[in-house]
Amino acid sequence: RVETGPQACGAMRVSPRARVFASLLALLAVAPAFADDCSGHGVYDESGGKCVCDTPTPSPGASGFTGDSCEIQTVGVATPTVSAPARLTGELRRGQWRCYFFPVPLPENGGWRFLSVALQHAALDAGDPDVHGLFFDPTSRAAYPKTETSAYDFHEVSSASHQVVDVQVARGELGGGEIKNTSSVFICVQAYGAVATEYTLTAAFSTCPSSFANEEDVRNVSNHHAAVKLLECSVTTPADTQPAGRCDAATGTCECAAYDDHTFVPPSDGDGDYANSGMYSSTQLGFGACAARIDFVDLGVGADSQSRGKVFHNQTLSPGRWRFYKFDVDPANDHQVVISMNKEISAGSWEKIYASLYVRHETVPTNHWGHYDLPQDFVTGADASVLVTLTEGDEIYQPGTWYAGVFASGGTDASFTVSFDVFDCPMNCSDRGTCVVAANGTRVCHCDLDRNGNPYLKNDCSEEFSNWLPGGDEDENGAASFRVNGTLASAEYDYFALPVMDLRESKRQIELVLSASFSKENLMYDWEEKPALLLKKGLIGDDNGRNQFPSITDYAFKVTLDEFDVEYKIELCAAQFA
Repeated sequence: RVETGPQACGAMRVSPRARVFASLLALLAVAPAFADDCSGHGVYDESGGKCVCDTPTPSPGASGFTGDSCEIQTVGVATPTVSAPARLTGELRRGQWRCYFFPVPLPENGGWRFLSVALQHAALDAGDPDVHGLFFDPTSRAAYPKTETSAYDFHEVSSASHQVVDVQVARGELGGGEIKNTSSVFICVQAYGAVATEYTLTAAFSTCPSSFANEEDVRNVSNHHAAVKLLECSVTTPADTQPAGRCDAATGTCECAAYDDHTFVPPSDGDGDYANSGMYSSTQLGFGACAARIDFVDLGVGADSQSRGKVFHNQTLSPGRWRFYKFDVDPANDHQVVISMNKEISAGSWEKIYASLYVRHETVPTNHWGHYDLPQDFVTGADASVLVTLTEGDEIYQPGTWYAGVFASGGTDASFTVSFDVFDCPMNCSDRGTCVVAANGTRVCHCDLDRNGNPYLKNDCSEEFSNWLPGGDEDENGAASFRVNGTLASAEYDYFALPVMDLRESKRQIELVLSASFSKENLMYDWEEKPALLLKKGLIGDDNGRNQFPSITDYAFKVTLDEFDVEYKIELCAAQFA
């Protein structure tokens, strides 16, 4: 129960004199915060109740200060263009801000339609810089930067996950003339969180949409300081690349050139996903800047699925770029379509390649939740290989047009191979069995036997029984022991086939003891699912029962391994497992 009001327990009644005294204390406590010489970079205006900072809008080459307490340094920079972009480097203490003040191109000099900004930091574990933009005009919009981020016109705050991020602002989308017709812009870098950071900021105004690429070939190597270059309509492209384009100055649009397989036609789903700009980590994919492309995948038609498929070798993307692949699914011929991406790592490279694979029905995917159908689990972008499947009978399986998209989400160029395969049986029975198609269309893998005479497991023959190894000499009772070691990821199984025992042997004094323990690199938390030892009796006559392997929901005996480095046992007499 909670009581309120003057009679509540612990309430203190305050006399009018006490209130006046408290107010004076509050004034004495607050006033110095405003009058503390404005961080030494301005004068406190008592009539206006705010700091008047020194040179908040400095000319190119000069510096000044802004912010509520004049705590933010401002640096004047000449108007940047595609041919002469601004490239600014710096270091910030934790929580520190720095703003750059840019005049926009004047109408007599062609004006501007797009502003492109890229922010790069030294490494993924070296701080978290964010970038914020605020358009300014001394007469119509005298808005100065503050540490309150909601006051800005545009942001990019995902550099904690990406070494290079960028944002492109379209002048035509800024709304009213108050913002659209401003004479300058503040672009501010913030060291977010409790860690210092080192950054490089690249910015330029352009007539047509632009995109960024690395100045050097930093494909799959550790080169955290390679500069980025700005490409208007992707006119200058690396050898592997995206289609080039021509800037139509009259309309501010890029006319993208034709390339292999078809003429460039950007798709649209009516939701604004595929707009003209080339944002790095938003849904805008760079079609308008000719920075993205779509290749056609001809899966072919025929009874021999062994020969059906397509492989795209030596694919390379700059950071923040997309490449898409269009293919069609026909239930009459395509029982299972498998799309895989394997990253190509240079010899001696230790750095992970950040690229992600997404698949979507009817239109191109993005990396935003709800804008892709596969994968259905968490996408990290750091896995060396990714595989997704469309299998007839699954809920996700739909006939018609599909798109696969690869997104380079790190600070280095990403090289990879994308493969498309069509199979008549699941995963082509992993090349360990025979695909049998019944008259009613049912498809089943008849799995081969391994070198020990055990059949391969699961519907695609991908699993196999692990081998028992001699565990050492017999114990004092003459009992033989065997062991097996393995490594499992979350939700994985390892299978072991026990010797078949007939009825006569089951009447002997035989005891089976299964013991298991596990180790783990990190601590085991109470909420984590624990590994388990499962045992299930097979049926004689069904491949000697060896296809009857247990699962977490189907077993005869189970023991949970609650703690690591502790041995747990299942002990059975012969009659229990005969």
